[in-house]
Amino acid sequence: MAKMRVVIYLRGDNDGRLDDSEKQCGEQAERFGWQVLEVIRHKVAAPGNLSQLVMKVSKLRAQMIVTDTLDMLSPDPAIRDGFMEAIERQRCIVHPVNMRRSEEHTSELQSHHD
Repeated sequence: MAKMRVVIYLRGDNDGRLDDSEKQCGEQAERFGWQVLEVIRHKVAAPGNLSQLVMKVSKLRAQMIVTDTLDMLSPDPAIRDGFMEAIERQRCIVHPVNMRRSEEHTSELQSHHD
């Protein structure tokens, strides 16, 4: 049976958190025997250009994008949903290792309520 072809995608502004997320995603891929084609890290607080990620996935013929949390793609649900639709048209799925919100997004929400 062919291995699942995956791309690991991470976004954030904290190297330590990105390192931890990359480790978790890599361990998940190893545990399930997935073939990691590429690890993409965007060290920015704002969402990256997801259209470039769609093109990369298509070029690599990846079947899955593995990420720590869905908000690493974008904290905006509308942008995230549009991205998921575009990725599904490429016959690819998104697999978050953790379903929780990232700590940076949670702390950002808390700061708006203070």
